[in-house]
Amino acid sequence: MSLLFALLALFGAEQVVPTLPPTVNSSRHANVVLKVYADAGLRQAHAGYWVALQARPEWLEREAVWWELMRTPDLGPLLARVDELLQKHPESQALYDQFYTTLSRDAGLRNSFEQFERAALEPRGDDNAWLRALEYVRANPAGALPFLGGITPEATLPEALQPYALQLMRGADWNNLRAPLSGLMESDDARAALMPWWREAAALDAQHDGLFSKLGLELLRNPNRFWAVYRRELALAEDPALRDWVRWLHRRMRRESTGHADYLAYLSAIRSGQEKVPMAPAKAWPPEGAPPVLGSIAENRLPALKADTVATPQEPKLTMPKRPDVKRPARLGAPEMRQSERLKAREPGTPLDAGAE
Repeated sequence: MSLLFALLALFGAEQVVPTLPPTVNSSRHANVVLKVYADAGLRQAHAGYWVALQARPEWLEREAVWWELMRTPDLGPLLARVDELLQKHPESQALYDQFYTTLSRDAGLRNSFEQFERAALEPRGDDNAWLRALEYVRANPAGALPFLGGITPEATLPEALQPYALQLMRGADWNNLRAPLSGLMESDDARAALMPWWREAAALDAQHDGLFSKLGLELLRNPNRFWAVYRRELALAEDPALRDWVRWLHRRMRRESTGHADYLAYLSAIRSGQEKVPMAPAKAWPPEGAPPVLGSIAENRLPALKADTVATPQEPKLTMPKRPDVKRPARLGAPEMRQSERLKAREPGTPLDAGAE
């Protein structure tokens, strides 16, 4: 009860009953509750977010999976850093949003895209090499498409596809990748809304230490995680105004001293019934208009990347063939001598025998 009294004292000046924070069953959530309910904007967004989730059970399921993924030490930091990079570059964010909004509204286009991604997520040997091949295909679909239909030995492959030259020459079955990519190439909407984001992601990756490649490698190795992130983005894209405010809430909590991970744990506790459901917002949510602009996030507010999160090309280890140990025949008329003995025996200034090693 002491926590409740402290919270009542903190918020007594407002004298508005809906702003009172709930009591918490776990002390680990107390700081998050204090932080959320101490700020009118956060309080309103938190309550509105929960009401919106309850109104859409399928979206709640997708959000709950995302909460867990964001708290993993390998994928969570990558997703957070990509999200903050997009927040810093509104033009890139717009292309990203256009990508998912277009997919959410066109079932046929979405089907072709998902067929392409299912083929892309199939294991094909070395993960790093396959990732580089996929990045080339996405950034240069028109240039890559002819190679996916098979090549002749005389063909000059792009560097990213060279590890797969033998497969392509043998006519290996790449149709599951080529066919949906061909369908995307024939779509005006895909060329206008999907491929610009693919190119933008490649450009951002080159400018930011391979961040998108690191994320791509993690998702390539864990396809279920890819589909979880993808389906969450599709659900958000169905309501752009709601998406913008949900994104603002999570970015704002990432900037707070309590940390985003603790807020996600608190949300999971509410969903599981361990903590109380927040009160309904006093005003309609999301409100009209765009969310407030957030400043750049401090590095110490971002979760640290794992040291082994690397997607850079690996130099091949060359194994030199062992030189055969061939014994030279002895010269006729002379006993066999070792090279060291011959060096000792020769007179100063006399060149070595032609037969010496």
